[in-house]
Amino acid sequence: MHKSVVFLAILAKLAVGIDLVDRQVTKYGYVVWDGRFLDHNTTDDIAGWSWNNRDGYAYQWYKHGPGVTDEYLAFDPKLKNPADLQSKVGVKMTVTETSYWTNWDNVVEKVRRTNLIPEGAAAIDAPTPVGTGLLYYHFSILRSIINPLDVAKRHKFAFFEPEDAWYSPLPYFTELVFGGAAGKNLTWNVANQSHWTAPWEIDVWQNFAYAIDFTEYDGHITLYYSTGGNDLVAVSEVIKTNTESTGHDWCIGQLVEPDGDYVFKEDVYYSGV
Repeated sequence: MHKSVVFLAILAKLAVGIDLVDRQVTKYGYVVWDGRFLDHNTTDDIAGWSWNNRDGYAYQWYKHGPGVTDEYLAFDPKLKNPADLQSKVGVKMTVTETSYWTNWDNVVEKVRRTNLIPEGAAAIDAPTPVGTGLLYYHFSILRSIINPLDVAKRHKFAFFEPEDAWYSPLPYFTELVFGGAAGKNLTWNVANQSHWTAPWEIDVWQNFAYAIDFTEYDGHITLYYSTGGNDLVAVSEVIKTNTESTGHDWCIGQLVEPDGDYVFKEDVYYSGV
């Protein structure tokens, strides 16, 4: 069963749990990019990616600190959502005191981040999402008491990042936020405006699907949500926003905004992407 895919479907007919998405794909649409950890399920599989070695990779791996891949990523069957029956492993994504990415202009960013991004050569690029209509981005996310997220600092997860985001504070058209003003709640923002929030309990898998109409300035997005192995249900209205995207600006992992010194590791877990 696909419960971890980007796929085309009909919104009016979507009423699925994470155990039913494969049937929805078969009945209503098709997979355009699959980010589940099937073939890429070790750090060696991810670390081998480079701009000169892209073929066969589902993810790009460059938005991270200068350390070795094992410092920022870990894969294990025990790290995935038990309700995710297709993925071989889940992934733990860590930010440390070294998690500063040197961007395209050879400038070290002030934010800390560990991000995986769809490989640009993947099917998601052909055609690009803009103008293709409705796509569903599914993922599950978890926080733990081990290397906990610092609630005093603002974290971003599962977002589309404009390519020139480090030049100007462009709003992300969809993102999950935790910490800082959001406190211990997990908050969903569309273009910097909150449209949903709920307590983020430790060691409870949070399942999401972004239903995104990629029609550029006339686009819209709806949020689906559940916990554990429960069915996904819509928890927002259809929200109009600029959804302009190339498809390979989709980031999983975590981004921690600057706020004082960093001394602790912080882990977040993903499954069924």
